[in-house]
Amino acid sequence: MIALFFSGILLFCHSHAALSTKGNGDHPNADEVMWKLPLTYLRQSLGSYTNLRCGYQRFYNETHRSYNVLTRKWEKKPYEKYDLYFRYTNGRLTSQPRYVRNVTNNTIHMGNRYEEWFAATSQLQILFSDMNSCVITNNPDPAFNKACNLMVTKDKFSGPPQ
Repeated sequence: MIALFFSGILLFCHSHAALSTKGNGDHPNADEVMWKLPLTYLRQSLGSYTNLRCGYQRFYNETHRSYNVLTRKWEKKPYEKYDLYFRYTNGRLTSQPRYVRNVTNNTIHMGNRYEEWFAATSQLQILFSDMNSCVITNNPDPAFNKACNLMVTKDKFSGPPQ
């Protein structure tokens, strides 16, 4: 079963790489992936998620108010965010929200807090994307960083959650 899963992932990646017009889907620009694929659904994963019904990730902006001590005024500032959601068969929903700190090539460095003085706590490495319908990432959770996730857009998913 596991060998079949790995073969399926390799075949899927190979077919997308062969169909790519640019031929540079490996290790794509993470900024471009965030902009072109803001919402994708978990199609396959190498992580062992017991009783997982569905999963999805999204990139979005969130605005926070903070007090600027230099100008003595409240300011609103937008922050880029990433979230990975998992819904289990028992109805439980887990969420892993992160603030995007920095983007370096195909790696998104993220933190748990929006304030700049807090360091990045995790990273999402984008291994492959066709910039249209799929992206393959490493799980951003340091406890499961070896798990690869194949994420696809809603129109390429056979039965996305409603």
